[in-house]
Amino acid sequence: MIFPNFVLRATLAAARQVLQTVYATGSAASLADAGFSWVEKQELARLDEWQAIERRYGVEDAALTKLQDGVRDVRS
Repeated sequence: MIFPNFVLRATLAAARQVLQTVYATGSAASLADAGFSWVEKQELARLDEWQAIERRYGVEDAALTKLQDGVRDVRS
């Protein structure tokens, strides 16, 4: 069985919790272990496969470099 409505409702509840925490404390640091890591998110999104497609179909290397620089900035 597929439960898309339940997944959406659970996602919205989690988003509300994050936003309430940020509003109340000014930070989401206390929730850092509650979700996916950056690497897990990228693996789930299959980023490496999308980047291979971009390279195959001619997305400029400069654009890929800029994206990768942004990823490094977020991880820091």
